[in-house]
Amino acid sequence: MKRYDLTEDGYHRKFRTDMFIVHIVMYLDRWIELSKSDKSYEKLKDLIVREQFVDACPADLATTLREKDLSTLEKEADLFLKARNRKLCDQPRKVFQGNARPRMDSVQSLEPEKKFNGGQCAREAKTSVADQRSCFKCKKSGYITQYCTALDSTTKKAGAGVVVKTTEVNTAEVRKPAEGPTMEVTDDLQSEVEDGMLKLASEKPVTVMKNCAALRDPEKTRSLGFPVLKGEIGGREVDVMRDTGCEGVVVRKQLVDVSQLTGECCLLLRIDNTALLAEKAVFSLRTPYLSGEVKSLCIPDASCDVIVGNVEGARSPEDPDMSVMVGAATTRAQAKR
Repeated sequence: MKRYDLTEDGYHRKFRTDMFIVHIVMYLDRWIELSKSDKSYEKLKDLIVREQFVDACPADLATTLREKDLSTLEKEADLFLKARNRKLCDQPRKVFQGNARPRMDSVQSLEPEKKFNGGQCAREAKTSVADQRSCFKCKKSGYITQYCTALDSTTKKAGAGVVVKTTEVNTAEVRKPAEGPTMEVTDDLQSEVEDGMLKLASEKPVTVMKNCAALRDPEKTRSLGFPVLKGEIGGREVDVMRDTGCEGVVVRKQLVDVSQLTGECCLLLRIDNTALLAEKAVFSLRTPYLSGEVKSLCIPDASCDVIVGNVEGARSPEDPDMSVMVGAATTRAQAKR
């Protein structure tokens, strides 16, 4: 019977912890029966008070009392405390509710008993080992270098955190020409751009030009209805489109010399939800919408030679300066003579 916890103390614990009324009544009957107490009020009160006292007292005193006859509870408790020169009020006692009825492991401890299974021990051991790890880079504990946020782009692989259908957009700080495939972005990056910057998954911001109409398909570009006029770059006649939604200037890369490239890159977000890394270049141009030295993005698959966006000095689509091109035509005619 003791092996299966079918004793007075076993039924007492089940009575305290069970949540079903039928079981509680059955456990109470068996507890009273095995304690050899009458079912009178005084006897039941004495039984409950004794068990409550044993549950609340220090563990060593509770063990001693359970080894004795609980009918002489007060006498045995007094003898125990007197022999050890102790008082029950020497240590503060916690009041526990519900199923939790912890015991004191010693006079100095009031920590509740904990029951662990194999899975809990394994998880706690794993957590303990992880907490002891430290980062080689920043010397902080709790994680390893792979997850350190203090790493720069030279020691940690950076990604834009942008999921695309073909690959991932790398950081715009890389010094690579925009020769790779154009990627169609599945997320709406336009709404994530703040003050011309897009924050990568590595928490590093990159420069972004958004809402550009430099589409790959000329038919789609013409369907947008943007005005297109003639202009000039380095003595070559080019088509110039005025895009009122773009935030910069975009030029076909074939029209720019290598010496005019700055070595910097910028992430270009087009209105068809495609993303492309574009190199920056500085050159002079003459167009009805914008003339002088400009900083532009260069892409190989622009649908128009030059796209002028809303930059400083750009004229509105309804107010082009055609005299610029008249002067350019006169200069070319004089050069032919």
